[in-house]
Amino acid sequence: MVIIFSDKFASNDFSEWAGTTGTPTTSSAYVHHGTYSVKIDASETVYEGITSTDATRYIEAYIYFVSLPTSNNYQVGICGFAPTGFHGYPFFATVYKDPADSKVKFALRNAYNNNWGITDIEPSTGQWYCIKLKYIKSGNGALYVDGVLRVTLSCPSVNTDYVFIGSPEGTQGEAYIDCVIVADVDIPCESSIIVVQVM
Repeated sequence: MVIIFSDKFASNDFSEWAGTTGTPTTSSAYVHHGTYSVKIDASETVYEGITSTDATRYIEAYIYFVSLPTSNNYQVGICGFAPTGFHGYPFFATVYKDPADSKVKFALRNAYNNNWGITDIEPSTGQWYCIKLKYIKSGNGALYVDGVLRVTLSCPSVNTDYVFIGSPEGTQGEAYIDCVIVADVDIPCESSIIVVQVM
């Protein structure tokens, strides 16, 4: 396994990342490991550049929900990839209030092609979830919740050169994200792998 990028936010800032959108903050209110996590309560992200490639990529992150969307079509984004040259059209894992039945569910969002892959799994507040997202150019992306495959969705037909955590669009709710790993192969939840960042 090659670890492309990782952060447990021990520095209490985003110095390991390329930048932010909106105003995400670090917090000690809810953490999975260590002292700090990232609070998301608006449309805001933390992002990092990765080498543009058509190879398969994986991102894993842990998320804790304090509150969930209360209005249909709103969401709390978790983590994702941004296609090369189309950073406003990401492919990402999220929880989404489905207007079909007004329930909040884990989902995949392909903003580049404007489509969804919605699971039947309803998140709860007050607990941590291990979220893993697979991205492959022109292939089927996949969302895993606590190590279980929940939905697949076609990825955009372009490479990806940014990875991010947070919620890029239509946000309503509050969540905390921790223990982020990006790799070139599948990442087991609660991994015991010693993480070494590859420069």
